[in-house]
Amino acid sequence: MKRSKLEYENDLAAMMVGKCLHRVRYFEIQYETDEPYYLCDPFPGHLLDFGCDLEMSDGSILGIIWDSEYFQYGVGIFRKSLKDEVKLAKVWDVTYKQHWTNLVGKNISKTRVYWSWAQYEGQEKQDFPQDVELEFDDGSLVFLSASQYGKDTDTLWGMSDDIAIIFGENAAKKYKIGPYAIDG
Repeated sequence: MKRSKLEYENDLAAMMVGKCLHRVRYFEIQYETDEPYYLCDPFPGHLLDFGCDLEMSDGSILGIIWDSEYFQYGVGIFRKSLKDEVKLAKVWDVTYKQHWTNLVGKNISKTRVYWSWAQYEGQEKQDFPQDVELEFDDGSLVFLSASQYGKDTDTLWGMSDDIAIIFGENAAKKYKIGPYAIDG
């Protein structure tokens, strides 16, 4: 059963606010390479086929993946690892890799959800969580977006079966996500 917007936002805050980031794992399709596919695009963030786990210092794990709780594509948050959701995935521990290393050991101080909407002909408008913003206690921002990257145009577009991870406010502005989204 679909949660209300307020329930989704409150659940997200309860799972993350005040928690200290301990470990980050990415989940991708098992491509025919031993290299992480998320590093193949010129996109300055990270693009994931499935999503990621954020493990907190208290041992709790949040799985973040695109899902269809509200509409076909949106940001889904689980109170468990994605290893229970996606069986055929390559898993990369990125805890001490680019971008994340400076956030490990920091507390999440705020969460924000940015809703978008879609409507099929003859049906009611459907709201869904397009972007989730995490603010850390040092002011760092991370955005998780159900978005696809266009190499030719260097843009993101929503309603996708990928999770884009964007680091910082400047990147959010450039890619028009979160508070900078066109329909936000």
